[in-house]
Amino acid sequence: MTRIRAALAPLLLLTGATCASWAPAPVNGVPASASAMRAADRPVYLMVHGRGHAMRDSAEVRRSAQAAMVAGARARGLPAQQMLRDGDIRMVWYADVAADRLAADVAAACAPSRHAAAEPASEFSVVAGLVGVLLDIAGDVGDAPALRDLRDLRADARYIADRRVQCAAEQRLHAQVMRAASEGRPVVVVAHSMG
Repeated sequence: MTRIRAALAPLLLLTGATCASWAPAPVNGVPASASAMRAADRPVYLMVHGRGHAMRDSAEVRRSAQAAMVAGARARGLPAQQMLRDGDIRMVWYADVAADRLAADVAAACAPSRHAAAEPASEFSVVAGLVGVLLDIAGDVGDAPALRDLRDLRADARYIADRRVQCAAEQRLHAQVMRAASEGRPVVVVAHSMG
């Protein structure tokens, strides 16, 4: 998490859809024309989804987030279509990490250090782990729509109880932040309850 905090330090962090209020800075007191904005001047928006996305489509969630941002910009009288291009809004998707069993490469990359492995688990983590096991059993009984909340709760329990799941989610955010920052553009992270 320290690596993520260091990467995010120079970035503008917002929550919810408040990032739609961003507008180009005035030049000599005159509002900048969004239509004249170069790609390097437009921010990259990293959308970090919240809980309950285990069974959702990442592309659909991104389209929904983009539509909300465009609507928010228009409501403020900003030229959203010039300010928000398809490549400017990116999803940082980690729901699959919490929803599925970790792949061997993710588990190895996020294996706890010897020191961390020797530390006793917190009571909360133990309870969340037990709840996760029960939800694993119950959540695998079928594909009924009523089980969606149960699967989401199972993913939440895994995120809370398993440090490797948290690590994998943090790695995905870190990779996207570093990619966006390397482009030399402003970066805005819009996070919805990431644990």
